Amino acid sequence: MPTHTGKDSQGCFAQWGRHGKKYYYKCGDKAAEDRAKGKANTQGQAAHANGYGKKTKIIGGFRIN
Repeated sequence: MPTHTGKDSQGCFAQWGRHGKKYYYKCGDKAAEDRAKGKANTQGQAAHANGYGKKTKIIGGFRIN
């Protein structure tokens, strides 16, 4: 899932996917936006490292990666 930016009632944010943590930054501050995007990307890398997106099979009640 890509990192995207948005704005809600609390302000501007960067987020990985639709359900990831929102990293808020001051709207219009490019450096703060880049830092927030970096944090969201790090969250995405951690999710992938922990198995997000891997297909698994269940054979005989056992999960096979």
